[in-house]
Amino acid sequence: MNEYIVTCRSYEDLEDLYDDMETPGGSLYIPDRAVDLVHRRAISRNTHYMLTEEEAEQVRNDPRVIGCERPAIERGLEPDYLWVQTGDFEKTTGALQSDDKNWGLYRIDRGDYYDQTPTTYTLTVGANSPDHFTITGSDRLYSYSNNNDPLLTISVYDTIVFNNPVSGAHPLEIRSSLGGSSTSFQVNNPPASGQRTSTVTWTPTTAGSYYYQCPNHPNMNGGIVVNARTKTWGSDSSTTELSNKTIVTTASGKNVDVVIVDGHINPNHPEFAVNADGTGGSRVNQFNWFQYSSALGYTTSATYTYSTSGYSPNTNHGTHVAGTACGNTQGWARDANIYNMAFSDSLSGVSSWAEKLWDYLRHFHLNKPINPATGRRNPTITNHSWGYNQGSTYMTNVSSVNYRGTTVTITGTLAQIQTLLESNGHPPGYVDDYGSRWFARIPGRSTAVDADLQDAINDGVIVIAAAGNSYFNSDVPTGLDYNNYMTISSNNYYASRGMSPSAADNVIAVGSLGSLQNEYKSNFSQWGANIDIWAPGSDIISAVYDSGSAAVEGYGDSSSNTLPTDPRNSSYYLASINGTSMASPQVCGVIACLAEQEPDMTQEDARTHLIENAASNIGSTGSDNVEPYHALGSTSFNRYLTMPKKRPASGTLSPAVRHKNRNIDSSGVKFPRVRNNRVFK
Repeated sequence: MNEYIVTCRSYEDLEDLYDDMETPGGSLYIPDRAVDLVHRRAISRNTHYMLTEEEAEQVRNDPRVIGCERPAIERGLEPDYLWVQTGDFEKTTGALQSDDKNWGLYRIDRGDYYDQTPTTYTLTVGANSPDHFTITGSDRLYSYSNNNDPLLTISVYDTIVFNNPVSGAHPLEIRSSLGGSSTSFQVNNPPASGQRTSTVTWTPTTAGSYYYQCPNHPNMNGGIVVNARTKTWGSDSSTTELSNKTIVTTASGKNVDVVIVDGHINPNHPEFAVNADGTGGSRVNQFNWFQYSSALGYTTSATYTYSTSGYSPNTNHGTHVAGTACGNTQGWARDANIYNMAFSDSLSGVSSWAEKLWDYLRHFHLNKPINPATGRRNPTITNHSWGYNQGSTYMTNVSSVNYRGTTVTITGTLAQIQTLLESNGHPPGYVDDYGSRWFARIPGRSTAVDADLQDAINDGVIVIAAAGNSYFNSDVPTGLDYNNYMTISSNNYYASRGMSPSAADNVIAVGSLGSLQNEYKSNFSQWGANIDIWAPGSDIISAVYDSGSAAVEGYGDSSSNTLPTDPRNSSYYLASINGTSMASPQVCGVIACLAEQEPDMTQEDARTHLIENAASNIGSTGSDNVEPYHALGSTSFNRYLTMPKKRPASGTLSPAVRHKNRNIDSSGVKFPRVRNNRVFK
């Protein structure tokens, strides 16, 4: 017999299932004996029993049961960090500097990936009647002084203003084409304001050739060339750094609790201080999670112990992730309360901890005290930059794959094997230092974990998770690739179903975007219909626990593993690394800021906010599953994370609570409706 986790479909059936399992008699699918109980979890639908495989197979057929499986670790599934590390991770082409910042902050806040800043060009109009307009002023290329009908050059999102003191006799219109006196020639996408008046203003959004013309005297006309803004900002460009730029946010996660489920955080790093200058104490609450053990039916140590360095079994990963979500110069939620728990057995000291931590998160959320400043419990936003996987394997260990119902034998030269795998939905993306090609972390699922995190979501916990760095399509159950599998040593691995927790229903799954000019998918990132939102995940700068352990882990310059010091305290360090682990906390931080203004936000509210405000400008090149793996993916949603302002940048008290977004799958107007103020005279 072995230990199995039986997952009940609903809490309403749980007591009946307990009774059938733990007393003689059973039912059609339940053993006709009192099944040995290993652990009944106080607030979970998961219960641990000793069963034979034959009994477990029967229990799976019970309509009250959605899963009966061995603990994840006994199935070869291990929770692991979701990051990629090869060194020299700077946005700039030179060495990383202490004052460099997380490039995702500017990109997400501004929704802008161009080096070129939109500019307003004001021109004074005169008349060399009746043949020419005269123009004085400047555009992107030239300066003018009473020039006759010059060809003007601006860029998309620039604003051009014509001050026309002669508009009475010689009105000016901005037009899509030249014509007569009719208004039908006017630009309309978008329209210009003040057409034919003394001040005509236009901000074009589409590149092309346009005109300014006097409708009374058609010979008085000139051209306006609107150029597309070029993508010049990127790690593959001469412009790798945007200097002296300003971002403005209207929320900072105040009165919000963010739980980083990851490696342990260094609470003393200046990134986590109350004030941006590193003073005011730490916002990190080293909470004793094990105070809940008795209430939850667990036997653990009395005190949850935190690491005092980044050395194994800890890692710098958790500190880096926390800095992106909540750091005071590298992150988003700069006033949030920061909590931290591990997902690994080695850091928690509890076996199969990744399957149990959800009980602690739920209990924490449901039993936290009322915040006297707000009169309510703080929202709980959780980030999970980890996931279950089966480990890595050489591509030559795969004997066959099943792709969309067809089985293909994998054989041939190394190049032929790679081509066969890629063309049949199984990209062996990772290449080691010796040139061998691997499957990097074969994704795995846990029905028990998926059920527990759904209950956490139902309780009101917001769950955001990294999609994974395995290159695979993360498909949904109705997708063409969901049932693809590869066979290794007679075992089938369903690598296109994603990984727990990110692939579970209703979890906000985050894919990673790279730092190249064209903003492709990071080559390592999972893709597909399961990915809800994409965020910067390559070359992300944030805090690390300490320099010694970070050097051991390969952070820093590849030749010396040197790290830049934090400018506020030279005893602390920064590093730039890659992964969906770095993309997920970008989303976590943005949602924590939103929760400041919408404290009763649900998981669906958070997802709706992300989708409604996403920018659809992710670049894509190449084919699915084919090197260099920059294709967004034929089934992926083109949703780039942005952070719109929920209130004016100034003049409004904080926090300013706003109404929720309506479910995007529902029709009709948002509620409550925005009122129009009627003025009575």
